[in-house]
Amino acid sequence: MATVTDSIDRPLAVLHGLLDSVRRATRRWVWIEALAWIGVGAAAAFWLALGFDWFVEPPAAARGVCLLAALAGLAWLVATRLVARLRAPLPDPALAVVVERGHPAFRDSLSTAIELAPRADACDRTLLRRTVDEAAAIAPQVDVARLFRRRRLVSLACLGAAAVATIGGLALARPAVADMFVRRMILLRDDPWPRRTGLAVDGFTDGVRTGARGSDGDLIVRADAARELPKSVEVRARGRGGWRSERMGIRGGVEDGRQTFGHVLRGVNDDLEIEIRGGDARLRGLRIRVLDPPALADLRITATLPEY
Repeated sequence: MATVTDSIDRPLAVLHGLLDSVRRATRRWVWIEALAWIGVGAAAAFWLALGFDWFVEPPAAARGVCLLAALAGLAWLVATRLVARLRAPLPDPALAVVVERGHPAFRDSLSTAIELAPRADACDRTLLRRTVDEAAAIAPQVDVARLFRRRRLVSLACLGAAAVATIGGLALARPAVADMFVRRMILLRDDPWPRRTGLAVDGFTDGVRTGARGSDGDLIVRADAARELPKSVEVRARGRGGWRSERMGIRGGVEDGRQTFGHVLRGVNDDLEIEIRGGDARLRGLRIRVLDPPALADLRITATLPEY
């Protein structure tokens, strides 16, 4: 005589097959969603790093910190969006509840069958068989895709693919820019970004200029007229009071292939760090060092009396 367990084996296998399909679909969903978020994060980190390095040109140490921060962010996405979710258990009872939410026709028969099947001997055999048969009859009608928000997943996948494509597009359209990014942000080299504007400042030796304390300092900057002339040139100076910015004035017209800009720093009493910006060019690492002016310490007068 067949036992109740034997009589429900086949319909129960149908139910477990359904739940296995849901489990596999859930894993695929996690992979697609996680890879999309990782792609968006990688693209965001790339473009933020590129913009920051282009406009600021920070030293290698600052670029190294940015690189570590980007890697840490991507590692966090991998750990939270992919690894942790793939490792999360997906037991049959939980999946049964998810399926029933998307398919009310089960009327709790699926979750009941999955919960009670391991304890068949302790249940009413007729009721259990009827419940399992009812759930098995509805199982072929289940559309697993309906359990997920497909539109959201497709939108996110397209966003991730588009984000990654922007990086590839830049590498194809502007290979020199991509190569410079790798050298500066990955290899941490100090190769300067190529600029459309060329600036040069007068009066600085190895980036340092000296002047008397309290005197005025006349800054002269010359822009290469053979390249893109800047509409304006700004000088930023940092002393004890912090940074202050002022616009340099144009002095005359283009002469000897250069346009001259000038600005007078009034009453310089402290050492200053100077940064000059014009167009897309940046002159950094300039310093004005003030020295005390010569002072008369003492005066001696020697008189030679005549012999008479």
